[in-house]
This record gives sequence, C-alpha cells and structure tokens, in this order.
Amino acid sequence: MLNGIYLPVDLKICESKSLALKALSETFFRIAESEGIKESDLGSAIIVFGFKIDSWPYFCEVSVTSKCGSTMKVKVDSMGNKFNMVNELIYRYS
Repeated sequence: MLNGIYLPVDLKICESKSLALKALSETFFRIAESEGIKESDLGSAIIVFGFKIDSWPYFCEVSVTSKCGSTMKVKVDSMGNKFNMVNELIYRYS
C-alpha cells in the first residue's frame, strides 16, 4: 500500500477502484499520523479485507512494519471492534 502496489497484481484498476484505493491510502496515513506515526517511519503496510458473499467486508486486517523491522498487526470486524476467536469461528463456518 505504501508504494502503490496492489495485489492481486492482475487486479484491473478502473477509475472508481483507483479513487477508492487513493482514499484508503489517505485515510491510512491520516490515522497513522493521529497515532504519532510518520509516513517516513513505515517500511510496509498490508491491508486485507475478508468478504462474505454479497456483503460489505466482514473484517479488515492491517499489518504494518516499520523501517527498523518491528511489526504490528490489527484485525477488526466490520464495526471496527477487535476481531477475536469467536468472530473467526463464525466467519469460517457461516
């Protein structure tokens, strides 16, 4: 996300996806800045959305690695609450 590489690499980027990805990136950096994290301190950031059929994202998982190598992972449900083991079981078996 930091360098504008989106996976899967064969993802066709139309204008609406490009605008959504830009908004996501801007929001990410705004949140990071509000937490006292400078863009220059970040080495990489990966965001994964989990979907159920015909619904909004069920969860969002963010993994951020600093330039010095420390990594932080956060996973939240569609309401922004911490995603826990119960959520995981419901997601896998529903």
